[in-house]
Amino acid sequence: MQSFEIEPVKLAPVVLEARKELHARLDQTSLSARRVSLGEPRARLLSPDEMSDTDTADFLTAEAAFADFWLINLTINFYPEPDEPIDSAVIGLQLRHDGPADAKPAIAWSVWPTRLSAPMSQSSTLAVTAKLGLFEPNASRTTTQAQDKTYLLALGEGQSDPEWRFRRLPGHEIEGIQQLATIIRAPRGSQVTGEITIAASIDRRLAGLVRYRAKLPAGLATVSLRPPRSIAQIQD
Repeated sequence: MQSFEIEPVKLAPVVLEARKELHARLDQTSLSARRVSLGEPRARLLSPDEMSDTDTADFLTAEAAFADFWLINLTINFYPEPDEPIDSAVIGLQLRHDGPADAKPAIAWSVWPTRLSAPMSQSSTLAVTAKLGLFEPNASRTTTQAQDKTYLLALGEGQSDPEWRFRRLPGHEIEGIQQLATIIRAPRGSQVTGEITIAASIDRRLAGLVRYRAKLPAGLATVSLRPPRSIAQIQD
């Protein structure tokens, strides 16, 4: 298997704008006091030549004529506020590419974590299987068959709109730094853009449950994946 280190990033607070809803009891003002922060997304093209694991390199070589694979890391931080806790949150990635209209779409080939059901410490290392599945090496997680115990669920594997959904559970708040990752498969040589969206519902002490959508600055709103041009492309 192939391992990658998760690089630390600087977090920037984002403004949460209240979504307009009918019959709101109070004026739903925007929140910007560090409730949610986002790190600059990191992306790297996965090249067979850079893989120390031969199985992973062989897989990328076999796919090289048709597709590019990218590893994207996202870092999000939920700042704790006991009096007004975050009830649920979603971070999503909408993918598109500039290739031919009949080309296959850019998709999330794999996502991580796929599901968490108990608190655990964050790792600084990700491992990739021979067919580019993602997991955390040597991680011990408490699993459960009860669906209502899940506090983080990833959706959209194999689709162009992967997302991670958080929900508050008794004894487990939505708070602290969360590391997320996905491997993107895109048509070979195409430029891919991923639009990042964040939404959250906060239990306001007087207003009740208020839904917000993050207003992201330009540097954090999108991640651009630009493969290096080949010699043949430069000559053309």
